[in-house]
Amino acid sequence: GIKPNVVSYSALICAYDKVGAMDLVVQTFEQMKAAGLEPNVVLFSVLINALQKGGEYDRSILEFQHMVEAGLKPNVYTYNALICAHLKSGSWEGAVQAFQRMQTAEVKPNVMSYNALLSAYEKGEQWEHAVRAFEHMQSVGLKPDVLT
Repeated sequence: GIKPNVVSYSALICAYDKVGAMDLVVQTFEQMKAAGLEPNVVLFSVLINALQKGGEYDRSILEFQHMVEAGLKPNVYTYNALICAHLKSGSWEGAVQAFQRMQTAEVKPNVMSYNALLSAYEKGEQWEHAVRAFEHMQSVGLKPDVLT
């Protein structure tokens, strides 16, 4: 038969995420690791986003660490999921630190990144920081959307 690969596991995790089957997201990831397959950046991004959307904030943050420890370079989608995980867990400071970490890693933030950052500053009542971030977002050529 045909053996599943990282791409097929990523697709499964994405599908389970879309229907809110968090237990199957985690189970599928564990099955993939048990099969001896190493997750790539895309799979980790899908997993971390699914976990944070499913309320598994600590696990989402932990998997981000595992990704970095495995020597993989997170992309903007991975960082956005990490920022949202911190934000939803109640740590606006963690969200800001994740955004700063993204910039330090020279990963270019997108509008979603800035929206999450602005939400973090709003939760922390850091109005001056929010205004500066909004202005910086526009200065780098990003246009605010309906969420901004």
